Amino acid sequence: MHTHSITTTTKNNNNMLKFSDFYKHTQSCFSPNGSYVASVVDQKRLVIRNNTASLTIMHVFECQHIIQQLHWSPNSKHILVVNTDKSIIQIWSLMDIYWHGRIKDDSFGIRRVWWSADSTSILCSCEFKLRISVWMLTDNQVRYIQYPKFMEKGCEISPDGKYVAVIENRQGKEGISIYTWSATALFKHIITDTIDLCNIKWSPDSQFLAVWDNCLYYKLLVYGVDGLLHTSYQAYEHGLGIKSIGWSSDSNLIAIGSYDQKVRLLRTSDWKLVSEFYHPSTLDQKFQKSAVVYHQDGSTKIPAVSYRTISKRPFNIPILRPEYNLPYPKIGISYCQFNSNGKYLCTRDDSMPTAFWIWDISRLECCMIVLQQQSVKQLAWHPSDPSILAITCGHQYVYLTERNYNNDDDLQLKLGVVPVPAADFSIKKLHWSENGESLLFTDTGLFCLAQHVIST
Repeated sequence: MHTHSITTTTKNNNNMLKFSDFYKHTQSCFSPNGSYVASVVDQKRLVIRNNTASLTIMHVFECQHIIQQLHWSPNSKHILVVNTDKSIIQIWSLMDIYWHGRIKDDSFGIRRVWWSADSTSILCSCEFKLRISVWMLTDNQVRYIQYPKFMEKGCEISPDGKYVAVIENRQGKEGISIYTWSATALFKHIITDTIDLCNIKWSPDSQFLAVWDNCLYYKLLVYGVDGLLHTSYQAYEHGLGIKSIGWSSDSNLIAIGSYDQKVRLLRTSDWKLVSEFYHPSTLDQKFQKSAVVYHQDGSTKIPAVSYRTISKRPFNIPILRPEYNLPYPKIGISYCQFNSNGKYLCTRDDSMPTAFWIWDISRLECCMIVLQQQSVKQLAWHPSDPSILAITCGHQYVYLTERNYNNDDDLQLKLGVVPVPAADFSIKKLHWSENGESLLFTDTGLFCLAQHVIST
């Protein structure tokens, strides 16, 4: 028999996270390999630190203009900063601190910047969606990708680093062009059967590319790298459609979060519908008897460190009434992400902002619903430990789930509540390092690092 339960750590438990000092910044991010933390200080100074508890400064780069964007190369050997107002990109090398690159495009401007998969080229979208410029650092040449549909999205590097997919709109016909790792040679062009193509997402094994329509039309298409259409899925015709997409780590499942408050699982082996996960605001006796509901105690002003089990049925989860006359109403599944081994799926419905749901994929059932005092702002699975989920509600506290191993027959989830040791610090964003050994917490003007320690 399998049971589900939550235990809590105390508010002052420091065994789970060890915090660094706090540093000023306007934006910060980990390098892809997790070895460095880059931060922007005083708007024009780029500081590179070691990803250690001391956050030792490795390099300081002075920039000519205010830094509006910050991007690491995939191999973590280069970093660039962007000022879109001046249409200027500055690039530095961590391997050769005397090397410095500069790109300026006064003719068309610069809106958004991406690195190529091999870190040798820089892709820049421009105003009015006219083109994407591909600047090659190795030979100082520039090439162009014509007809991009978007300026801020629609350019995705495959996880294996071999391809770059770009959403295009050529003379009113939507499609996707797949380029080689350097983004300089076209590998495949796919004309998609979509009405208003919204976004794309590679599978973790880089074998599939999920393509979905604008939320006004429910349609999911999955293509192979060779352009072969594997499936076309439409759950319903009338009503708002797809809101979020999540792949399992082994690429065997794809989760589709929709505005109808359901998550649908498709199996990639035969592209059949495996299950539907519904998120009702009223839990009655018929809903998922295995699901245990936990409600955070205490007032809304001071985050509590204890939870009580809600066993009564029916039970109403607090909801926000969506305004359907506004674009993108606050309803539907905006977050559906698998953990590192695909055993669990975490979901969040925008109309129930204080709740998050955890589903057991092996049993195709909800095993846990957690109700916070305040709205859940961010959820982030640990990159390698399947039992750890980080949750923040926009204040100084971070919540971490971990597995208890006291009983092999019981599936127990321990929820630790850890305060960031600064009274005026509100977590705006959190990021796991690539190896999962540390967490980066950012506020509007401060950031800190927390080393994750496995509690015993």
